[in-house]
Amino acid sequence: MTTPSLPRLEDREELREFLFHLRGLLDAQDRITMLLKKLDEKLLADPDGAAESLSFLEVEVFDHLAYHLKELREPFSKFLASLYSLGEPPAD
Repeated sequence: MTTPSLPRLEDREELREFLFHLRGLLDAQDRITMLLKKLDEKLLADPDGAAESLSFLEVEVFDHLAYHLKELREPFSKFLASLYSLGEPPAD
């Protein structure tokens, strides 16, 4: 999957971490797809290769993907709060 072009988001320095972790999720998705295909190809013909693919898949899901999900919580909340604050009426 190619990384989407997001010019309005990319121009905002405060969104750098937000975009980094979302792109990490996209990268993990691509790697999970590739590893699943390898696992499927090797499942019956090459048990050792299938086990290796499954090990890499486990790392991708529980380390890489989980890392980005965990680290995305704070930047996501900050961005959401900043958008909601734009809609608030000015204080007197």
